[in-house]
Amino acid sequence: GVVGSDAVMEPLSSGRLLHRGTFNGNPVSVGAAVGCITYLAQHADDIYPRINAMSADLAQHIRQSAAAHGVTCAVNQTGSAVQIAMGIAEMPTQADAAKADFNATRQFTGHLLERGVQVIGRGLMYLTVAHEPGDIAETKVAFDGAFAAMARETNV
Repeated sequence: GVVGSDAVMEPLSSGRLLHRGTFNGNPVSVGAAVGCITYLAQHADDIYPRINAMSADLAQHIRQSAAAHGVTCAVNQTGSAVQIAMGIAEMPTQADAAKADFNATRQFTGHLLERGVQVIGRGLMYLTVAHEPGDIAETKVAFDGAFAAMARETNV
C-alpha cells in the first residue's frame, strides 16, 4: 500500500492517477504492514538505538577500510541508512553526490555482491531489525575484500 498526506494521496483517491499493484489493498498485505508498524512502534526504544549503533559502527569501519586500502570513498550514515560513493572523499550535500564516480561505485557494489553483501548499485544500504552483530562482522570482512579488489583494479 501507499500512505501519505491528504495532498499527496489526492490524485489517487480522486481517481486522477491509477495506482495498480498486485497487493494494493490486499487484506493480508495491509495486515502485515499494520503488524510491522505496530511492532516497530512498540519496540522503538530498543530497535532503533541498536540498528543506528550498528549502522554507525559499519560506516566507521567502511571509512577505515577504504583509507587502509588507499581507496577514495565517501561514507554517509543516517539512522539505519549507509551511503557510499566512490571517487570522492566526502559527500555533505546532494550536489556533492553528483561528483561521485558512479561506475566505480557500481563496480564496488559488484565486489560486495561477490562476497555475499547486496547493496543498491548507487551505494545505498539499510540495516534492519533482522541484522545481528555477526551479520555486521561478516559485512565488514566483505567490505575489506571489496576495497582490496578495488585497490588492485583501479586508482579510485
